[in-house]
Amino acid sequence: MLKTMYNTSFDDAASCDLVANALETNPYPCGWLINGQPCNTAVLGREMPTHLRTVHKVNGNQRLRCLWNGCSDELSSGCLGRHVQERHLEWRWPCPRLGCDAIFTRRGVMEEHRAIRGH
Repeated sequence: MLKTMYNTSFDDAASCDLVANALETNPYPCGWLINGQPCNTAVLGREMPTHLRTVHKVNGNQRLRCLWNGCSDELSSGCLGRHVQERHLEWRWPCPRLGCDAIFTRRGVMEEHRAIRGH
């Protein structure tokens, strides 16, 4: 009989890497509107900013309105990829410290939190 083994000794860094892998490799339907209809192309989370630049021509450094289905935020085109990941794909970075319930929209802010709190 085969015995299933699980790694139960994840440290905080490994936990962060697991979250990153899940967010970045998960396919999401693109909600960018084209003629009033969502694009719906399945795009890996980490590739969404590239998809927006290459397919939907969101590039340059001008202010524009987000055309994601149901959104009308106006922001710099350079921030749009991160906006979509945080707001529309709902990327969240939980603090990996057991007992800490803090959740962040950016990995860098979560890592700052860990450094300040000493975990």
